[in-house]
Amino acid sequence: MKKAIALFLVVAVLAGGFLYVRNVERQDKQRMRELYAAVEPLQKQREALITERDRLAADYALQMRDIGTAELFFRELDVKIFDDVYPKMRDRGIIGVLGINNHQYPGNGYRMSLEQFGRLIKDGWGCCFIYESTSDFDSWYEGMVRKLENDELPVPKAMYFPDGTYSSEINASLIRCGIDTVIRSASDGHSSTVTALNGKLWYTGAMPWNYTGVNADIDLLARTDGANLVFTVSFSNLWDAYDAETFGAALDNLVTVQAGDANAAAAQQTPVHQDSGLADAAENELMKPLLKIVTFEEARQSHTFAEANNTLLENERRTRETELNRQIEALDLQIRELYESWGQNGNKNDALSRLMESANEQNS
Repeated sequence: MKKAIALFLVVAVLAGGFLYVRNVERQDKQRMRELYAAVEPLQKQREALITERDRLAADYALQMRDIGTAELFFRELDVKIFDDVYPKMRDRGIIGVLGINNHQYPGNGYRMSLEQFGRLIKDGWGCCFIYESTSDFDSWYEGMVRKLENDELPVPKAMYFPDGTYSSEINASLIRCGIDTVIRSASDGHSSTVTALNGKLWYTGAMPWNYTGVNADIDLLARTDGANLVFTVSFSNLWDAYDAETFGAALDNLVTVQAGDANAAAAQQTPVHQDSGLADAAENELMKPLLKIVTFEEARQSHTFAEANNTLLENERRTRETELNRQIEALDLQIRELYESWGQNGNKNDALSRLMESANEQNS
């Protein structure tokens, strides 16, 4: 009789337990649906933040460009510059830089006149001192300044050093005289397209406009942020029809490379992070060759501004990245708390286990 009662109790407990389990399962499924409903929007928000964070680099890379620069520097003030070269450059929208010293000065002999020199300056051309070896640099410089001021010509802040004439010992005098850009001729046969800022002086290299490998260096120049290269033009030798034609072709090549500049300006106005396809577009823009043909003053200002602007943008990018990471971590915590809350409240099968243990005790 006792065994029958015990068996009945076991069956009753099991039947009640099975009903309980089914009820728990229904409740768990409902709570799981509620859990997913609560977690899903948080997950989507988290994924969107991660995508935005991962695109920051491409987005800011477009804005942090330091476009390469180049100068066409004329070492002699030959009248051919005004008669032959200037029209070709003007038609292509390119400016140059005129070199001056006591020997290369407008109005001397076969050189261009003061009026022609002034015309080029008004048209956007720059000028640059050509260093003359002297035991008294300050006196030479002061004399050049007086001469330029008397002729109402601008006093340049750049100085070109022919092969073998530059020494760092002159730096103090350069800075004292207000020179901020040093152009050194590359005497080793190789050009350096990367500039260097040493204290108050900005250094850049110079090569002849038609040296072997010039096209490869132009391509490198246009693909290297912050780079600069000076192309020197000399009339020491006869400037014949072949030179004029070849120089025109060189100008066309520079114009072709420089044309990418407009594409960069348009791309920088595009908020890359708003659309996934724009990240690829940004990467493509970063691969395009970009180049500006400018004066030395404009090149220095451009690179100086880019460096300062890039520092601000990098700080902005890091701040934005930190904020996005904070938001992602906050969402991670919310999602984790939802799962932990479900786990703590959802395992109600413990009650069934206790009922089964009680039945087994009575049966024994």
